[in-house]
Amino acid sequence: MNTPASTETAILAGGCFWGMQELIRHLPGVVSTRVGYSGGDVPHATYRHHGTHAEAIEIVFDPSRLSYRALLEFFFQIHDPTTPDRQGNDRGPSYRSGIYWLSEAQRQTAERTIAEVNASGRWPGPVVTELKAAGPFWQAEPEHQDYLQHYPDGYTCHWVRPNWRLPQPGQPEPAPLIDWREVLRRAREGNVAPPRRVEREPAFWQARLTPEQYVVTRRKGTERPFSSSMCGLFTPGRYHCACCGTPLFDAGEKFDSGTGWPSFTQPVDGRVVASHVDESHGMVRVEVTCAVCDAHLGHVFPDGPPPSGLRYCINALSLEKDGQGVAGA
Repeated sequence: MNTPASTETAILAGGCFWGMQELIRHLPGVVSTRVGYSGGDVPHATYRHHGTHAEAIEIVFDPSRLSYRALLEFFFQIHDPTTPDRQGNDRGPSYRSGIYWLSEAQRQTAERTIAEVNASGRWPGPVVTELKAAGPFWQAEPEHQDYLQHYPDGYTCHWVRPNWRLPQPGQPEPAPLIDWREVLRRAREGNVAPPRRVEREPAFWQARLTPEQYVVTRRKGTERPFSSSMCGLFTPGRYHCACCGTPLFDAGEKFDSGTGWPSFTQPVDGRVVASHVDESHGMVRVEVTCAVCDAHLGHVFPDGPPPSGLRYCINALSLEKDGQGVAGA
């Protein structure tokens, strides 16, 4: 990699630094990242003793390729800046949201960005991000550096929310979010028309799918929890129906629910996933299927993260990730 003529440094805090580092490191223009502790009072901070510091990430970037403003916009997409002292299941001041500016220009950019985020109405509440001048940055222990590079299936509570974006000139408004009320309305009153339909005889699907995929998708089976590595897969891309190849979910809406099944907050298009009342096994749930080919996908629940509050709990056997040989039916 060519060394840029000049670089700029940013210090940000947005919850557990493992997930923050893994997402930010892939931004074009990022030269290097390291995780540590900043924003607090203890010198020579460590994981066991970091006082009032937040878990933070130091980013060195090429400003000719990545502006500080663009970095902040991405920062506000990958963590929730509206929850005080919390990200995901992590609670406490170590996990607060913070921007620690290193120049007057950075301070002004941060203030403008926060104001626009608040005015946009696209986030679930007002921004509570701490904004103050940067103090010392104390580098974290080696075992915390590049953690998800060493442990790809390790813990993270960070993902890119496609709808948490500031309006850009000439760009269309994001599609309306599906919420629990809409899920129930569709399950009870009927789903919207899909973009296309694929109807095949059972023999076609048996020949096309593995026996395990057939049981899940065509016989409404359920795979064992934690049986697929897809649960810990958070690389960018889309997840397609394993039967007909229709794009169903985007990796940007995927999150670690801890349930043992891949979980998403929204489909890529409200027309491609259908909802149905499911009263099997002595329970009342909402089943979700591929609206194009009727493949059973899983169920949807109202206990997901904001802003939709939904958790599409999907069998990995019903999905194929980009690059896995997905073909249309």
